[in-house]
Amino acid sequence: VYHEEIRTEIRKTSFVAVMADDTTDVSEHIQISSIPENQTADGISKRILERLDIILQGNGQKLIAQTFDGANVMKGKKAAVQGKIKVVYSIAHFIHCYAYQLNLIMRNAASITRNARIFFSNILAIPTFFSRSPHRVLILKMHMEVSIPRPSSTRWNFNIRTINRVHENLQPLINCLAEIQSTEERKVQKLLSKYITTLPTDLKHKLTSYHSKPPHLHGLPKIHKAGIPLRPIISSIGSPCYTLAGFLHRILSPSAGKSDSVVKNSAYFLQLLKTVNLHSQDTLVSFDVVSLFTIVPVDEILQIIENKLHDDVTLTERSMLQVEAIMDLLEVCLRTTYFQFEDKFFQHNDGMAMGNSLSPIVSNIFTEHFEKIALDSAQYKSSLWLRYVDNTFVA
Repeated sequence: VYHEEIRTEIRKTSFVAVMADDTTDVSEHIQISSIPENQTADGISKRILERLDIILQGNGQKLIAQTFDGANVMKGKKAAVQGKIKVVYSIAHFIHCYAYQLNLIMRNAASITRNARIFFSNILAIPTFFSRSPHRVLILKMHMEVSIPRPSSTRWNFNIRTINRVHENLQPLINCLAEIQSTEERKVQKLLSKYITTLPTDLKHKLTSYHSKPPHLHGLPKIHKAGIPLRPIISSIGSPCYTLAGFLHRILSPSAGKSDSVVKNSAYFLQLLKTVNLHSQDTLVSFDVVSLFTIVPVDEILQIIENKLHDDVTLTERSMLQVEAIMDLLEVCLRTTYFQFEDKFFQHNDGMAMGNSLSPIVSNIFTEHFEKIALDSAQYKSSLWLRYVDNTFVA
């Protein structure tokens, strides 16, 4: 409807001008209503002329002006967009977008000195920092009655709104950021400071979390099952223990997969089956552990891993930390089990979360330990026992 209204107004008016530009949406992605496949002067001008022909219906004297940004592909008098449009609409004079030029001048002036560049970069990043986390927005609203407007990448005068809002609410903003630095984040920082003489400074800085966000729950559809139920996943990306968990994963990895029953992948499984000799009285069965990650007892697995690390003669080759230090860091990761769903927070009582990078390796170590005890103490022995994570193949 509004397209037709615009066309009607254009048909009634004596003269029109055309302006082409892009803009950013609320997620800071560049948007444009019409994107040519060939994003050169030829492609862009062709797309603009196609649209103009629909609206102006061949009236070459109606278009009196055109305006674009200052890019060479747009403003050149002959080979650029404005020149190609002027071939068809001879009186469509080019008017430069002076706001674009002013933006370039101010942006370049602000980036000449390092201190100014860092200052504007930090200030203008504050709205983005809050917009990426509903939890941070909630805390901000507790400290400030007004929001912090987003800056503009193409309109320098818009940035002053962001700077003024930060200046006017500096202390509430500082209090807000102090609260956002979560208890779990401070716990990790305090623990890492214990090993300041052991860990290299750059590694300690890398493992220390700053401005982290809480783990959040989402569902992963199980499309292979009836009704397509959801598998609950707790994404820990950006959480207080995320980087530390990755560091510990590399230390623990060689401690898993030592059992003869472990199947590495399907190709390895098929290779193993070629060596199996079954008898007529043998029965093939398969077992599956229900919700393996979430039933791993944290206290018990911590003791199992500690014993394994003490017995590992190669540990010093991949870690400068003593076993006690590794266990301190690991315990924090395994016991930090809170997560966010919508605007509420929850806590795991025990077990490992789906989505934690440590869950697969820790669960595998526990399964190997439990499996060995079960098989060694079983009254009746199987002739074949193979396992891939939580699925077994038994004869």
